[in-house]
Order: sequence, then structure tokens, then C-alpha cells
Amino acid sequence: MLAGDGKEVSDGEGLRVLGTEQPLTVGSVRRITLITAGVGSSALYPCDRRKGLLDVWADSWAVVAESDRVQWDYAPLERVGPLSFGMSVEEAGIAMEACGFTSDTASGVGKFGPFEHLRTRFRAAGAPFHRDAVTAYYVGPMGLTCIAVDALTGPQVTFDGIRLIGRPPSELSAELTAHAEKTGRQIQITTGGDIGSQELGMNPRAQRAGDVVLTRLVFGRPNDWANTMFDCIPADEMLSHY
Repeated sequence: MLAGDGKEVSDGEGLRVLGTEQPLTVGSVRRITLITAGVGSSALYPCDRRKGLLDVWADSWAVVAESDRVQWDYAPLERVGPLSFGMSVEEAGIAMEACGFTSDTASGVGKFGPFEHLRTRFRAAGAPFHRDAVTAYYVGPMGLTCIAVDALTGPQVTFDGIRLIGRPPSELSAELTAHAEKTGRQIQITTGGDIGSQELGMNPRAQRAGDVVLTRLVFGRPNDWANTMFDCIPADEMLSHY
């Protein structure tokens, strides 16, 4: 964080972060409050627009504070925030840019059946290139089929009052289990041992944040070439972010 004279100092826990206010402690995770220059809105989707994130995330494990995360909602099998399943690479890019995110050119991640599999990584404007907030995957003519939201830097995605991103995995599992029991949905165990839902298109994953793990959510919609939620998730996503 920055001392009163503007010099970089350590918070005593080994984290050194530029451009932050006083750190917050949530559970066993030290959250970093980021300073932003302004908040606006988009005609495409009512989401926060973040600007001026140039002097943040000096530590690779820094976790964006809950109060500084862009707030999204989730409509199962339809959309995650401004990203709707079925969007083209260009449409997703326009929607995310309107919400203050930037991205590099879409890259290939192999084949999905006969179709090319593409990936776009989005990050907050001004954020370092390695601090992706959202990763979108596309399959040929089916467009956007899978969306992964980063545990450390991603937007907060809420479903039916449940915060899904950046949570201790056991807490989210308990809340999703209670929701499934309340709504009569089947409880499913993911390959990583977390509680997920085929009906809701959710696959929670544990992502490292220094010495702890937090929830990274992978959202998908089954299609003609992916009969299950698990089939929607590219190998590239399953083999990384542990």
C-alpha cells in the first residue's frame, strides 16, 4: 500500500501493492481495496465502468476487494452479466468494452469436434496483461459456449442472492447445497470436489490466491457438441488456475 508520503510500503503480511487504500481482512484472505477514477454505466448492460486502474496489483496474488468488484448477475444458461451465450467474438468484445474491459486478439485453443475453439481474455482497463478478469470460449458457429470468471480479479457474479466469486470453496458449496435442496434441484459434485449444477450451468473451481484458495466460476451451456456442463469446459481451462 502507499504510506502518507506516497512511498510504497509493506502491509506486514508480505504483500506489496501500489495504489491502494488500507487493506481489508476477510476471513483468512487479505483483500486489497483498489482506487478507481470513476464509475459510469452502459446502455448495453447496467454494469460498472472502471477507469484508471494503472497502479494496482503489484502483487500477483492480490485479491480485489468485494466493494471494488464490478457487480454482475447470472441468468442460468442464458448470460453472465453482459455476456450472452451464443455471442460471436466481436459481439462479446463490444459488450465487455462497454463495461470498461479490454482484451487481446482471440486465440485458438484447438478443435472442438470439427469446429475451431477460440478464447478471449478480458481484463480491467489499465490492468497488467497477466491479470485476466474474465475468459470467454467460443466454438465455431455456436459462438460463446463457456465463460470463466477469475477468483482474484473478476466481477462479482450473484445468483439468487448467492455471491459466487472469490469465496472460500466450503462456504459457497454450503450455500449452493442449501439452494439446491430448497429448489428441488439435484446436488452434483464436480471433478474438483465442489458443489456444482448441470441445471444451472455452474462449475465452481478452487483457484489459488497465495496460501489460500477462492472460488473461480466456470459457466457453460450444453449444445449439440457438448451434452453436459463438463463437456462445455475446454481442457485449457481445466488444466490451469489451480
